[in-house]
Amino acid sequence: MRTVPADWRNPQFAPDGQKLAIGIQGQNPPDVYTYEWARDFTTRLTSDPAVDSYPVWSPDGRTIVFSSSRGVKQLANLYWVPADGSGEAHRLTEGDERKIASSWHPSGKYLAFDQQISPREWDLMVLPMDVSGSVWTAGTPTRVMGKIAQRPTAVFSP
Repeated sequence: MRTVPADWRNPQFAPDGQKLAIGIQGQNPPDVYTYEWARDFTTRLTSDPAVDSYPVWSPDGRTIVFSSSRGVKQLANLYWVPADGSGEAHRLTEGDERKIASSWHPSGKYLAFDQQISPREWDLMVLPMDVSGSVWTAGTPTRVMGKIAQRPTAVFSP
């Protein structure tokens, strides 16, 4: 679809620099899209009635991880979806804390995310990632830093 004015949030460049992953607050609720700036073209990746936001590209550009409040408890957990729009979203994490992905390690083996543990405190977490074919699975997350007063939003170095 051609781009129309909207409230774009948290734009992230694809590894090849040709697209952006964005959260768009259009109607309600926000969804995750990709935007091809050379063609001025957007592709909607999520359409769940939940809030889907904070997209992060995988190092190979084939997958996007995002935060979503879908599910019974309406808590933000992490999900992944094919970046080309060819498939459904798949859940990566479970838990009672809000989770927001911030960076994927260049090897694709780890995903950094922020976990809100109280209204004013965050933990910086690292999630081991494994891919089999085109399916991602998550291991057990590890806390890197705890009880940070502001959202860490850490990024792996190249």
